[in-house]
Amino acid sequence: MQRSNRTAAQVPPPPQPTPTAVEKPKPKRITVYVDQVVFSRARGAYRNTSHLEDDKSWSQFVEKALAAEAERRETAHNSGNQYEAETGALPSGRPISDD
Repeated sequence: MQRSNRTAAQVPPPPQPTPTAVEKPKPKRITVYVDQVVFSRARGAYRNTSHLEDDKSWSQFVEKALAAEAERRETAHNSGNQYEAETGALPSGRPISDD
């Protein structure tokens, strides 16, 4: 004959997974062609000032430069409003001329 254990605590159901915070999208890898003089100048600026500007990497330096130029153009041409994000492909290849 089995005895029932009425005083034993009920086992609670397993905890439900908590929703995770929205994950930040992975950085987008890009390839661009840059004039050698501009590249060398930017690289020199990065190497000599990254510790002063809290740049964590060359990628962050380039990202900050892209963001600054986008903001400048939005201010100049779109009343300071951000342009809608573009997801389509951009024209590829090098320019035919520097005119």
